[in-house]
Amino acid sequence: MDAYFWEYVSDPFHRLLMVRRAELLSLEPLGLQLPRRIDHLKQLDDVRSLASSPPETSNRRPSLWRRLLSLIIPPLLVEEGVGGGREGEKMFAWALALELTRMELEPSGEILWYNLEVDENCRPLNDKLYATLYRRDGRFREHLTTLLCREKR
Repeated sequence: MDAYFWEYVSDPFHRLLMVRRAELLSLEPLGLQLPRRIDHLKQLDDVRSLASSPPETSNRRPSLWRRLLSLIIPPLLVEEGVGGGREGEKMFAWALALELTRMELEPSGEILWYNLEVDENCRPLNDKLYATLYRRDGRFREHLTTLLCREKR
């Protein structure tokens, strides 16, 4: 789970789409190293809270297939608009929260890094999920731009 930008994403359901498989992360940070801004207990509490409250956009429970897919391809939902746009995104994130809650996650103690590349305007280049959040979420965009553009100068 993203330990830096978690709190800067306005929609709690979109925070869950920032969960990454460990294989996609790096043991070493490249470039600017951001500190952890949130502890894992807060994140796990957020996950449990979201799992217990389905999105307002739908009363449907996600299918087993959708919940399994949520463990494999969370970023694809946002970047491709799978499953009915923003309602689909929230349903997908809720399904992920349900699965993460059932897994009874515990921190491994290992810190892994996600290396995000940005252009000269601080727009994410190598990640469609972060690029989508940059376009849609003013709070996320403002923080990312302030942090990274300041560091580039």
